[in-house]
This record gives sequence, structure tokens and C-alpha cells, in this order.
Amino acid sequence: MADIETVIASSGGVASLTYLQTRGISLREIDRELRSGGLFRVRQGWVASPKARADIVQAVRVGGVLTCQSVLRPLGVWCDDDRLLHVRVGKHTTHLSAPHDRRVPLGRPGSRGVRIHRTVTGFEVPDPGRPVDSLETAVVHLFQCESRDNVIVSLDSVLNKKLLSRERLEELAAILPKKFRSFVRIAHRLGGAVRIGDESASWLEAARNSVSQPGLR
Repeated sequence: MADIETVIASSGGVASLTYLQTRGISLREIDRELRSGGLFRVRQGWVASPKARADIVQAVRVGGVLTCQSVLRPLGVWCDDDRLLHVRVGKHTTHLSAPHDRRVPLGRPGSRGVRIHRTVTGFEVPDPGRPVDSLETAVVHLFQCESRDNVIVSLDSVLNKKLLSRERLEELAAILPKKFRSFVRIAHRLGGAVRIGDESASWLEAARNSVSQPGLR
């Protein structure tokens, strides 16, 4: 018999009721955990463990899932940290909530410390019932989130850490408008301008200078 604590931990401490049920957890068990304090409701159809990461809980409370920088930074990928919670929602999703209170409308996302990403057309999200986007989904949304230079430096970091291959990045970029396809080629030619764990201004400037060279365009 599936253990509810193990199952919910496998999805980052937050899960939809559908996710739990498809893994052998009954609604009766979920209700029992809610009454005992072992789980709490995040939004309609979603519950979380008290041990869940706060950013994952907040993303689900907003009405979507964690994505982009908020997924990549914990993996050690360099990103120009905007200190926002990056949340992917459906292309036509409405009625979003504040990250700290589902009863409060989100309003202007930036004023709540949130950056909203709409699901990219043509990209099939793997395992849509999970509260955190996969690495590949997060990278797809990164392309259209930051400035050109910062995206290229982030992609260089992805390559440097061997999280994805150049070929796979090119496949992901091909889903997006044509202008983004050159970003991967330039990141590859940078050859590791961003050193693992080094986010100093000097290395970022060196990478940007490399990006600006005519031969790398």
C-alpha cells in the first residue's frame, strides 16, 4: 500500500489530489491527513505537507507551478536573479491568487513578487500534475524571460554543468520564434564563460563581452 508521506515527498511536498489518487492514495486518507494537520490545502484540488518548500507552495497557490529561474537557480544554473517567484500557468488561466493567501486576487504580479509565464504553445509539458516544472520546461520559459545576454549566459551555465546537451537545447529553441535559435550557438561558443558557482560581476562582464563579439553573433 502506498505511503502518503512518501508519495507527496516525491512531488516536492505538494501534489494535486489527482496525482495522489493515481498513486494509490484514497480521498479518505487525504481527508484524514488534512484533519490531523499532516497536510494542508493550498488551493482547490491541491494539498501540501508542512515540510514542503515555501516557493513551491506559493507557486501552486498563485494558480500554477514553479518554473524558469525559480527551478534553475536551485540547480546551480546562473540566472540574473530578479528576486521574483516564477510561476507557469495555463495559456488561458484566469483567477490567479496572491502567493501568500489564495483568498486575495493576484492583481499586478510584480507587486506581489511574482513573474507569470504562460505555457508555451507547441511545447508538451511532461507530467503536468507536478508542482515544479522539469528542467527542460524551465529552460524553454527562460528563453523569453530575460535579456538576450543573460539568457545566453544562463544557457552557457546549463552546458557547463552538463545538465542538457547543445543538441537538446537546440531542439528546445526550435519550438520558439526563430530569433532564439542563435542563443544556443552563441552559448556554446562562449566555452564556459560562467564558471560553476561563480556569479561575480567580472565573469558576467567577460561573458557579455564575448557575446558582443561579431564572430559570435
